[in-house]
Amino acid sequence: MNSIKVNELNMELWIQPSVNQTELATILTMSNSHSNSTGNFTILQKETALTFRLRTNETDIDGQNATSLESLDALNLSSPDVQHLVVTRNVQGDISVTLNGSELELLGLAEPPLKTWPGDFGNWDMTFPLVIGGELSDGDQPWQGKIFRIAIYNCALSNAQIEKNYDNGSEGERQLFNDIECQ
Repeated sequence: MNSIKVNELNMELWIQPSVNQTELATILTMSNSHSNSTGNFTILQKETALTFRLRTNETDIDGQNATSLESLDALNLSSPDVQHLVVTRNVQGDISVTLNGSELELLGLAEPPLKTWPGDFGNWDMTFPLVIGGELSDGDQPWQGKIFRIAIYNCALSNAQIEKNYDNGSEGERQLFNDIECQ
C-alpha cells in the first residue's frame, strides 16, 4: 500500500448497513488488535452513526484525536438500501465523505468540526492485516451488514471519479475502478 508514501487515502465501499447494529462494530480496518486499539485506519458503525479513524503522526495509535469524525445520522445508515460510501483524505489532509454521490457535511468531536486531518502516515505499520466486516477477535463485535465491493486507493479520487463509480453501481454491469490511476 503506497498510501504511506503519498499521504493520501481513498476508501470506497458498497455496503448494506444493518438497521440493527446496536454495538460498535468494524466495517473495515487495517489493525492489529481485536479491540482496535492500534490501527492505521478504521470505519465503524453503531446504530445510524458511522465513525472514521485515521492514524497519523499527530493522532494517537488508533487514529483518534479532536478531528475524529462521527457523521451521525447524516449518513442515513438506517436505510436498508445498498449504499456507496467514499472516505477520502488528500495530501493536504482534507477529509471528505461522499454517500450515494453526494458529499456530506462532516460532523465531528471538534467544534466547529475540522475538515482537515493533519499529519502524515509515517507511523503506519504495514504488517497490520486488512480486516473486513468485523475484528480479529472471537466474533464478539460482528458487523451485521453486507459488503458488496471495497476498493482502497493510495490517492484521493476526484469528484468525477467518485461520481463515475457511483453511476456504475455495485453490481459491476460496467467496468468499475479500472481507469483509476494513482501516481
